[in-house]
Amino acid sequence: MCECLKMPLKMSRNILELKSVKIAPEKVQTLAVAKRLAKLKDFDLKEEYFEMVYHPADLVKNIAYYVEGKTYQADVPVADIKGTLHPSYYGLNWLQMLMSLERHKNDYDVEKVKEAIFNTQCFEPIQLSKFGSTYFIDGGGNHRVCQARFLGLDTVPCEVTEYMLSKEP
Repeated sequence: MCECLKMPLKMSRNILELKSVKIAPEKVQTLAVAKRLAKLKDFDLKEEYFEMVYHPADLVKNIAYYVEGKTYQADVPVADIKGTLHPSYYGLNWLQMLMSLERHKNDYDVEKVKEAIFNTQCFEPIQLSKFGSTYFIDGGGNHRVCQARFLGLDTVPCEVTEYMLSKEP
């Protein structure tokens, strides 16, 4: 029998357990650095976890010229949510944000998290602001959006407030 067939497959730990790993934020700034940390070796880390969490002013040119437009319900691609209006997460990457979430820090139940994301009858909607084609968490939803990213969800149901450019600067 081939030796490779005798070796057990390495199983990744539940990705939500990253919330409880205690590591200094500066040690998880890049994928290359994070992969060298013993505490993270059993997790399936991806480059997208190291993308920055932005404030709208970081990405939206002439943000002062935008005005609030219509509000509607939509399934929003998680990859299009680029940041938050919550000041605690500015300058962090998504992994650092996940590790800094205080509420539900030890809740690793994937089905429970999905229920909180998708059951819009029982939970407040995730609230997003949209500027052009880019979304930012605005109010409720920082935990759920961050966890959705780590669970690899394609879309999340949200209440979107779209902002329109009112005039040319």
